Amino acid sequence: YDGRLLSFDDKTGLVYELDLETKKAIPWIYLGAGNGKSTKGQKSEWATKREGLLYVGSSGNELIKDGVAFNKDMLWVKVITPEGLVTPQNWEDKYDALRKQVDVHFPAALVHESCTWSDVHKRWFFMPLRKLEGPFDPNTYPHLSTNILLSADENFQDIKNVTVGDVHGDHGFCSFKFIPGTDDTVVVALKSEDQMVDGKPQYSTHIMVFLLDGTVIQDELRVSDLKFEGIEFI
Repeated sequence: YDGRLLSFDDKTGLVYELDLETKKAIPWIYLGAGNGKSTKGQKSEWATKREGLLYVGSSGNELIKDGVAFNKDMLWVKVITPEGLVTPQNWEDKYDALRKQVDVHFPAALVHESCTWSDVHKRWFFMPLRKLEGPFDPNTYPHLSTNILLSADENFQDIKNVTVGDVHGDHGFCSFKFIPGTDDTVVVALKSEDQMVDGKPQYSTHIMVFLLDGTVIQDELRVSDLKFEGIEFI
């Protein structure tokens, strides 16, 4: 973004500039949870550039107890200028519109780790990591991945969805980008695995390539036994 390679800490809310020469992560700005007026950092999960501004969002789901949402911090998005000025936006209605498109209604939710804006199509694109049927359950959560590609116009009034390949319950979309030179018609995506097996953590990363209509060019290919959550063209 604006000549910077950025990384986001989903615990502290810090945004780092990665210096490829010195191989150091240099703190740039802080993003507070929710409306930003918080000492708790935003759980940043995705970032994309639109009209010269950087949009940084979280997972887009509420925290629920006894059927009531007691925390909506992750429904907020931060809009950042090249100078580092941060403006918070409440995206509750936008996330809800995405859910309704695929017949997901509270307390069910979509959990997002990826979003990309297309200047070519003038649309937002999302590939949900998980589709929750209700409140968060650590036992079932790692197995609720999706094969959904959602897109919305600038105002989230026109929303479409397609399926991409088969559902692999343990592998969820965590990042995707349009491949340069394809006029935003070909997508490369990462899917990650993060679960406990026989009491031990098990991770993996898979890559796939497909067209916007859902046609798969390269089906899931395991590329690492580590968990990678971002892909970028430099």
